Amino acid sequence: MLDQLARDAEAALNQGRLDEAEALAGQVLAQDPGHQRAAVIAGMVEARSGRSKQAIIRFDRIASADPDQFEATFWLSVLYRQTNQPNESVRFAERAVKLRPAEAHVYSNLGMSQLATHDLANAVSNFQRAAAINPSLAPNFHHLGTALQLQGRDDEAIQAFRRALELAPNSLESLHFLGQSLMNQLDTAGAIECAQLALMLKPNSATAHLLLANALIAANRIEEAEKHMNLAAELNSKEGTPHAMLGMRLQGLGRLEEANASFRKSIELQPEQGFAYCALVRNHKVNPDDAELIAQMERLTAANIPLRGQSFLHFGLGKAYEDLKQYERAMGHFDEANRISYKLRFGDGKFDRQLYAASIDWAIKTFTQGFFASNRNGMNESDQPIFIVGMMRSGTTLVEQILSSHPEVGARGEQPFWMKRGAEAIPTGTSRVDAAKLRRLTSEYLKILQATFSDARHLTDKMPDNYLLLGLIHTALPNARIIHTRRNPIDTCISIYTTPNRTSDPYANDRENIVFAYRQYLKLMEHWRTVLPKDRLFEVSYEDLIADREPTTR
Repeated sequence: MLDQLARDAEAALNQGRLDEAEALAGQVLAQDPGHQRAAVIAGMVEARSGRSKQAIIRFDRIASADPDQFEATFWLSVLYRQTNQPNESVRFAERAVKLRPAEAHVYSNLGMSQLATHDLANAVSNFQRAAAINPSLAPNFHHLGTALQLQGRDDEAIQAFRRALELAPNSLESLHFLGQSLMNQLDTAGAIECAQLALMLKPNSATAHLLLANALIAANRIEEAEKHMNLAAELNSKEGTPHAMLGMRLQGLGRLEEANASFRKSIELQPEQGFAYCALVRNHKVNPDDAELIAQMERLTAANIPLRGQSFLHFGLGKAYEDLKQYERAMGHFDEANRISYKLRFGDGKFDRQLYAASIDWAIKTFTQGFFASNRNGMNESDQPIFIVGMMRSGTTLVEQILSSHPEVGARGEQPFWMKRGAEAIPTGTSRVDAAKLRRLTSEYLKILQATFSDARHLTDKMPDNYLLLGLIHTALPNARIIHTRRNPIDTCISIYTTPNRTSDPYANDRENIVFAYRQYLKLMEHWRTVLPKDRLFEVSYEDLIADREPTTR
């Protein structure tokens, strides 16, 4: 009799009739408090109806009495994650994997719990294991893409999000995340397409309007972008993120007071965050009147907010104390910000100085004047691109802004093309050139560059790290001009360390590694001065541009 009632309760649960399922399970438990199946059903009803605390108590009692009870163990991992207790969630998710090691969803669940603890490497591994067992779980591919995106592995994240969308084409969340990864890869056309598809599915999606605004700005379609920025803020007026993003865009347009108002609105709506605080502090000179703002940020460093938000808080506090000339406190916060940023991006990985130096030595040995002469024939003669290179934080953005103010120059921002594709034609470690492949890549690159400014006489590409690839670039485009921006070494290295850069450079979060990489940069640039034609490589000083812009620009 009781077992039949339990089966009826489970049938009601499976059909979504939660009240009936709870009543039937309650009848069983009233007569037999130890009836495990009825207790599990009652716990599931509590979990699905939002009574997490009661469900945790019930499932914990079941799992304590029977550690091999899978459903209680699995649900405890879910509920602890939902109630912001990620370490407990991981503990039960690992137990669930041991109980059902052949099921895809248990690995995906463990990955989600590890994602909550920012254990990105293990999260990626478990999402991949789930995908290998069952390649048809759309949410698993979405979560895999999310973890890869947080690691800065946007190429792989894009593949994961695309697979999620193949399985669930109407997933707004996967469209939004795919669009963001495409933006990170500077594929503005792809990001615009994602945003437009999302708006077709949900015209009042604030997230989609915000994504579209960011992509339109990157495509230099400012007026269109502003409309979508304002719509995003209006539609999501009670959440902080759209206002913070609107602030960043207003800041980029030079509208600093409006930007600060947006950052403050974001903080008002979402006090427990890091990004808007950091942006607000970096947007003005902090003074003693900002004492309450700083105190609020200090309090938040002890709050339970995500690690990425914590890193922004520490970057912001570092900037604040630097402005107040409290340099020891400032550096302590910068150290913590960089520790968190490195952990999020690279986990326990280490910067391989030997490998990095070997790549510099290979470039110096390979790209000689003789190499260029022997590979000159048949290459693309275009002089349209202007490459702006240098160490990050050396002034490449300023140089592009100055150049693009000329009517014949279009600004194309940071193009990752050669960083991603160059080795297809000249593999690192060899001196072999696939000339046909290099010509095809060059044509593809020029089409991408010309996508927004098809009629411009010149187009800029200000990817700073292209200084590593000037041999490849000069081989592919021997008539292209290259502008190398230089800045005081100490200022450059400090700026790298104290700025929350989204960078894949593994040296950028460690002081000694930054200095090592800078010395390698100096070594390589000295080589390029020797082997590149004087009318192709030009050098400008950031300090000269700031002090005496017009003659330096001319």
